[in-house]
Amino acid sequence: MGTTSPGSSRLGALFQRRDVQDGGFVALILMARIPANAGTAGATIGVALMCLYLGLRLDQCRDVFQRCRPQLAYPLFALLSTIWAIHPEVTSRAAVQMILTAFTGLVFSQADRPRAVLVALFIVYSGYTVLSLMVGNTQLDGIEGIPALVGIGGEAKNYFSNSAATGVLLALIMAVACLEKRARGLALVSLSIASACLVATVRAHSAGAVASLALAVALLLPLLALRRRTPGLKAGLTIAMLIVLILGAAFSSLS
Repeated sequence: MGTTSPGSSRLGALFQRRDVQDGGFVALILMARIPANAGTAGATIGVALMCLYLGLRLDQCRDVFQRCRPQLAYPLFALLSTIWAIHPEVTSRAAVQMILTAFTGLVFSQADRPRAVLVALFIVYSGYTVLSLMVGNTQLDGIEGIPALVGIGGEAKNYFSNSAATGVLLALIMAVACLEKRARGLALVSLSIASACLVATVRAHSAGAVASLALAVALLLPLLALRRRTPGLKAGLTIAMLIVLILGAAFSSLS
């Protein structure tokens, strides 16, 4: 009879842990979808991994239907929009992809250890952004032909800037999580990565991404500061900030 080495048994036990599986699936799905040069093959691999994860996490799927039903309304509305779409076949394909992506995201949110999911998101988004910043691929943008930073996969600057902005938000969340664990060194590293992702976002010359990032940070930082407070307090703060933003936009358009 063959014997199993202690190293291989420990490795097998590691891969059997649900948090490792959750983080691994998140990382693989994102790595298949972020670079533009992966193309259709990357999208196919990403969808296949999503379906595999959903099949392995039927218990979390049940929890999503019980706890997160209101959040499924928007992707279901996207599917309903095929009825009046000009190109129903294109709209239906995009709607199905949106439903699968949204549902998978909600399933990941119900993971036993959400921190593993957060770490995987942080590593992939920020890692890709920082690496793209170091490589420095650019495309000429606008009438004046200003070089705009793009990703390693050569995707459009707007697509890359959204990924870079997401890296900023995830790095800020990681910094707060590290501070809560009193890991000040890791928090400083996370803030440094957030700064690099911010530079990449600005260098992509996407005004929409920069504006969206500023709004997201304005909402995110107070919520992080109040994350241990009651949900009602956080909801009240969010509503108050949205009212201020809406009034500000209304008055600016009148001026």
